[in-house]
Formats: sequence, C-alpha cells, structure tokens
Amino acid sequence: MSNRVIPKEQLTAYQRWELGSFTEGDAPQEQGALEPETESPPVALPTAEEVEAIHQQARDEGYQAGYAEGHQAGAEESQRLHDLLQSVSAELAQLQQRLAQDVLTLSLDLAAHMVRQAIKVHPELVLNVVREALETMGHATQPFKILLNPADADLVRATLAEELPHASYVILEDAEVGAGGCRIESTQGDIDATLQTAWKQALTALGRDGDWLE
Repeated sequence: MSNRVIPKEQLTAYQRWELGSFTEGDAPQEQGALEPETESPPVALPTAEEVEAIHQQARDEGYQAGYAEGHQAGAEESQRLHDLLQSVSAELAQLQQRLAQDVLTLSLDLAAHMVRQAIKVHPELVLNVVREALETMGHATQPFKILLNPADADLVRATLAEELPHASYVILEDAEVGAGGCRIESTQGDIDATLQTAWKQALTALGRDGDWLE
C-alpha cells in the first residue's frame, strides 16, 4: 500500500465528502429519526365512593329539575282549570239568568191569559173589584162616579142598586176602562182599580215594563 500523499486539489468530490464526513464534526443525523418520548404523568382514576357521589349528584339534579318542571306544569294546569271553571260558572250564571227571564215572561203571559179568560167566563168578578175600591173610599158621604167598561156597567148597576140603595153615585160607561176593572172619582180623591194599572204595578215589582193587552 502506497503512503503517497495526494494533494487536496486532486481529490474527487466523492473522495472529499467521504473524507470530510469522518474528519469534521458530528455525523449527520438520519432523516426521520424519532425524538425521545417524554414520560406521561399517571392518570388518576376515581374511587368507587367518588363514582357513587357523581351518580348521586346526577340523580339529585335530575330529580330537582324534574320536580321544578312538574311543579310548573301542575301550576299552569291548575290555573287553566281555574280559568275554565270561572268561565263555565259565568256561562251558567248567564244561562240561569236567561232561563229565569224566559220563565218569568212565560209565567206573565200565562197569568195575563188566565185573567182575561176568567173575566170572559166569569164577568161577575168585576163586582169584587168594585167592592174593594169602595171599601178603600170608606164611608163616602159625597157623590162619586164609578167608571166601568160598557160590558160591565149593567151588572154592576144592578148589583149596587141592591147593596148601596142610599149611596149617592153615578155609573158611567168608559171604553178606556178595561173589562174587569173600574175607576172611582170623588171629591175625596180618585181610585184606579183598572187591570191596566194593576198589571203595570205587578210588572214594576218584577223589574219589567209593559202594558195590559185586552
């Protein structure tokens, strides 16, 4: 083997690299070499008591949430039912009021019809009306007038001629006085015993208004 030294300028590129790689610094690191891994800290697992505590907390929170939601829903449903009952009560009250008014109207119509029929069938009923009116006057000493419907005049005239032979009165026929009633006029005052007036008074007492119809 020759020990001849080859001048540097005569070395090839390969020879210069090979020689330099062993004579200069550290050897180049191989690409893709893995860096040393750092050691991960140990993972702390929960104990059985901690797991149970977590479960219990979840159950408690779920219960509280469910209770609050249920309470709110119950309160809303209770209010809805309350409003519904109030509405139904108001409707029932109005219905009862309407029914009461309808029944009252029917009763008044029926009563008026019965009175008219009774007067037609029993015209002598006017005598009781006249007698009650005369009793209201008391012992009248002054002349007075009795106004009657033409249909009642003859009957009352014949009856009073027997019952009041000494009284000073005169019977006048007035078509505006309804059958079954009378009016008495005197210096002491007037008495209205007509069915028209009696009917108006009855209606007023019941909160109604209307006229007597023949």
